[in-house]
Amino acid sequence: MAAPIVQAGEGSWEFSAAISDDERRGDPPRRGPANIKEELAQLLAGLRRGGLGERAERRGGLGERAERNIDSFFVVADAFEANGLLMQAVDCLEDIAGVLRSLAAARAGRGEPHGLIETEDDILPYRDCHNIHVVDGNYLTGAQPTEAGYRWLRSKGVSTVINLRLPTDHDRRMVEELGMEHVHIAWPDEQPPSIEQVREMLAVVEAAPGRVFQHCLRGIGRDMTMSACYAIASHGQSPSAAIHAGCQHAPRWAADQQRDAATGQPSQFQLLHHWAGQLR
Repeated sequence: MAAPIVQAGEGSWEFSAAISDDERRGDPPRRGPANIKEELAQLLAGLRRGGLGERAERRGGLGERAERNIDSFFVVADAFEANGLLMQAVDCLEDIAGVLRSLAAARAGRGEPHGLIETEDDILPYRDCHNIHVVDGNYLTGAQPTEAGYRWLRSKGVSTVINLRLPTDHDRRMVEELGMEHVHIAWPDEQPPSIEQVREMLAVVEAAPGRVFQHCLRGIGRDMTMSACYAIASHGQSPSAAIHAGCQHAPRWAADQQRDAATGQPSQFQLLHHWAGQLR
């Protein structure tokens, strides 16, 4: 007898850890996990129309593999919530909600420019690839992928990987064995890069034969800082606009960085203003 199909979120809809203020870790999110799950329930209902099953996408539904991969985001989000990490839970649920919106748009013939989500096969488990931010057709950022995540990124035209984390041979081996170039531009988390490192990133993107994927550990502080520098240099954004866009994608960015000892300002935000001044 075939095992019953998994439906994403099935064990999550009623979950609540009932976190009190003194148990919560970090600032409260603007939208709680339950609010985002309401949107996810609607997105999933729309995508499932036409039935479930291994080849459901041809009928407009969702296959079992996609359901399992989507469910991995619910599992991680509920674990975050159970530990009082409500902002992290929200980030995780917002991430998969964005993926499902992209899939719905692609099925309706309204695919996003330079988008990565074209079919349900582009929905990977949380651990393999998450928090992806497509800046433009040449440059995208995200959290640390697994080998499966890198294979998928390569299938999407990525030729070069920029690793912002502190030295690790494991990441380089994975990337190079898949035929992509690995570039290391590293500095400690929660701190700003140097201007020389920003210029190095821009040179790598300019010279790459395909798309460039850049990652730190979680796709938040270091990633958002570099992508904001890219937006300022390549798209003419102001530092304020780049900061606003980055905080929309990664709400924890503002709190996830050290303060400058002299000014008390977030050090990565300060770097963006300094970088913009260098370009004038």
